Amino acid sequence: MLAFSITVHKAQGLSLTSAIVDAGPASFGSGMIYVALSRVTKLEGLHLIDFDKTKIVCDQSAVTEYNRLRSLYTPHLGKLEAVHATKRKADSSTEQSSAKCRKKEPMKNCKSGKTRQQPHQVLQPENIAHSLLQQPDRAQQIDIIHTGTEQNNIYQYCEVTSVDEEFQRSTCQRLNLKFDEPENRAQTVDRDVAISKSLEQAIRTKTGQNVSVTVHKIIGDGNCLFRALSLAPTRSQTQHALLRSYLVQHMMDDSVRGPMEQLFVSRQGTNSSFNDYLLNMEQTGVWGTEQEIAAAAHLFDCSIICYSTYSFANFCLQHFSPHFITTANCDNNCHHQTIYLINSTGFHYEAATITMPALDNEP
Repeated sequence: MLAFSITVHKAQGLSLTSAIVDAGPASFGSGMIYVALSRVTKLEGLHLIDFDKTKIVCDQSAVTEYNRLRSLYTPHLGKLEAVHATKRKADSSTEQSSAKCRKKEPMKNCKSGKTRQQPHQVLQPENIAHSLLQQPDRAQQIDIIHTGTEQNNIYQYCEVTSVDEEFQRSTCQRLNLKFDEPENRAQTVDRDVAISKSLEQAIRTKTGQNVSVTVHKIIGDGNCLFRALSLAPTRSQTQHALLRSYLVQHMMDDSVRGPMEQLFVSRQGTNSSFNDYLLNMEQTGVWGTEQEIAAAAHLFDCSIICYSTYSFANFCLQHFSPHFITTANCDNNCHHQTIYLINSTGFHYEAATITMPALDNEP
């Protein structure tokens, strides 16, 4: 069988079905690890023989240029932050010491001397949430994607729990939507508890509060985002078409059209027409995007938090404040109610309800 051994620089531009990658201490240069890991077309084809995360570095001049462009065209997104490589090395000194210990005794626990299993496992998208549950320390890797100059804890600006009934009824009345009374409500609770436990763990990591998460199964017909957004205020998915129309009209309104178009251009490029985009978004079955989530937060006048996967087995809590499309900056006067969305696959939205668990002495 033919085999090839080449440098990362030589591999740049190649598309491979399988590759054995040394991403260890010998790596050097900005973006080098990215080039190495992105050669394969599928995750199953990537095999690591060494990995040093401190070698994942970016060129500071590139970050500076990104921030310059953001300040010109998308100031509401805030600036990217890059941690200096020397600081990352210092922060990981303990981890590197542990890694050396594992190298000497690959099948022994360094503290107890007990034999431990080291199976090779490739995670599939549907197994990501289960992987998080089986690795509690992974909750520490839940990231916050900022919407401007917010502090690390987004929950100082919005409620941890989901919108209450008073908010739902007032929103339905204001937008001429029908509130689904309890006696007419169909059960749409998802039986997959893995993602629920994962989100509970993420919120507990960020707030220290124990919450209860209920995931509501959303029909996957191309309208899932609008169905999930419909469920939040009305407690029903059935008004998704009307809500889609409301959101498109809201994005056309003079008060928000400018920022929405700027947000659109920053993602789609100047060759695309915002008007054509909106006309297409009016059609049933067209997938909604983050732009519609931002518009919904503004229209509902609440925060929307999306729990979504953004890379291999990593999740983030992405916060869209009600003024995301205008300033993106919450202040100490902000205390928004919260709608939760879940996107654990990258292709489908579910809705979630977050409540505080009942105390033992409560009926």
